[in-house]
Amino acid sequence: QTLMSNFQNFNNPLLAPAKRSLKALLGGRRDTVPHRYFSPRSFDALLAEAGLAKVKDATVGFGPFTLLAHPVLPEQVGIRLHCWMQGLADRRTRLLRRRGTHYVVLTRAD
Repeated sequence: QTLMSNFQNFNNPLLAPAKRSLKALLGGRRDTVPHRYFSPRSFDALLAEAGLAKVKDATVGFGPFTLLAHPVLPEQVGIRLHCWMQGLADRRTRLLRRRGTHYVVLTRAD
């Protein structure tokens, strides 16, 4: 893997400015579609501001479990850990109910 592909695996919003600078310095491509990361709370606020009422929400996706873009667990262990964590999130366990990588929301217009 190249340095650039390793660096693209960092999804921490705090690294975004440094990531853009490094991409520009190394001549990497610019993202063609702008994107932003939102916490579930801030996303809920945007929905309310748009006049949408949340009917149901869920968080999905745990893993892959990496450190500096390198796996820290064998694949099968990571899959089992994901399934266990997803089960806790599905049961709305306080610690994990909003910690998945994706936040899915069903809304209705007010």
